[in-house]
Amino acid sequence: MTVSVRHVARRARVSIGTVSNVLNRPEIVAPATLVKVQQAMDELGFVSSNFAKKIHSSNSKTLALLLPDVSNPLFTEIARGAEDAANQNGYSLFLCNHDHSHEKERKYIQTLAGQNVQGIMIWPTRGKTDNLDFLRSNNIAVTLIDTNRYFDVHCSAKVDGIRGGHVAIGHLVDLGHRDITYVYENTINQFIERGEGAKQAAEEMGANLSFIEIPSPTTHGGELGAKKFLDSKSKSSAVFCGNDLIALGFMRGLIEAGIRIPEDISVMGFDDIELAPNALVPLTTVAQDGYQLGYTATELVIQECELPDTHIHQHVLFQPELVERSSTAEHPSVREKISIA
Repeated sequence: MTVSVRHVARRARVSIGTVSNVLNRPEIVAPATLVKVQQAMDELGFVSSNFAKKIHSSNSKTLALLLPDVSNPLFTEIARGAEDAANQNGYSLFLCNHDHSHEKERKYIQTLAGQNVQGIMIWPTRGKTDNLDFLRSNNIAVTLIDTNRYFDVHCSAKVDGIRGGHVAIGHLVDLGHRDITYVYENTINQFIERGEGAKQAAEEMGANLSFIEIPSPTTHGGELGAKKFLDSKSKSSAVFCGNDLIALGFMRGLIEAGIRIPEDISVMGFDDIELAPNALVPLTTVAQDGYQLGYTATELVIQECELPDTHIHQHVLFQPELVERSSTAEHPSVREKISIA
């Protein structure tokens, strides 16, 4: 259903003329009324006719990239790839951080629609899909980054997280570890997917996999994970963390507690951010190419912007790769057997 000025007026309990003033002469509207009408527009997903005409008829050569938090080095790499692809094709790029907030994501999307953005590359929040529905209903080109949702109606570029979790556990089992812990944030799709891969690999390889949930996918979250791990007196000799930031914080927590890495505990992450090889103990990780992910997502959305009538949705799946460094080592029992031999 197309949302009209009449719908907004009814929701806000004001006259149609008041809504018109909000759209065209907001300076004459009382602040409280302005807030009330804008809230109704947000709730209904209203885009004014002038904005809609721009979206459908003009070639703005403007794109937007919505990410959880560009302070995470992985997302910085994605943004760099997206910017290069946009620039090389003559497009400008807005960069927005939604902080895993569905509400913040919604506000950005509606604002971008009003700013005549042709296409959006988005790492979507988990859960509700109404924000993606809004983009589709307004004929805004979309490429999803690192998600399985809406494959039938949008392009996507993602890394095979299940494969990545499998690779991580396979590496630790090859080193002789049989008791392994996965440390992750439990509301983000990518961490859940990596955990599924880790669980599958552990079952196939006869390893025992336990889980520790943390409140944020950051170094601070990793430090909290290390405290929970030590307090639990876990028997695990190896730990797989949902991303490199978690792993770096986890290692810091272990080192501050006098635990040696990798002599006492092996630790590995996921992403291969720039900090990983430069850590106090260089971090073993499962690498994904953030730059290529952002570049490819942007190329896909540009193709849809320029050939909307003939465009066929594509789904690009990248395979992660193991990068072995100093933070993982053979289980002590394996080292003892080698020394005896």
